[in-house]
Amino acid sequence: IVAMGAPAAQAILSTTESITSIRGKPKWWGPYIVLPTYHPAVDMYPGDRGKDLRADFRDIPKLLREERAPNAEDKAEFWCPRH
Repeated sequence: IVAMGAPAAQAILSTTESITSIRGKPKWWGPYIVLPTYHPAVDMYPGDRGKDLRADFRDIPKLLREERAPNAEDKAEFWCPRH
């Protein structure tokens, strides 16, 4: 799962940490790997964060080859908004 932006990453990982501090650091969420990264709109703003976003996307193929979580049978608690 690629969590793009602070709201997505914070909701999935149940954290209040800033996206800058968790960006690019994959975390296990049940049997899934979550890669927090900046929202793609970051590329429109000044600074080097767009470069970091592209680096995170280059890491995705490697993460897809990772083995399952050590406790993959553990079920994650999924959050889903009501429609």
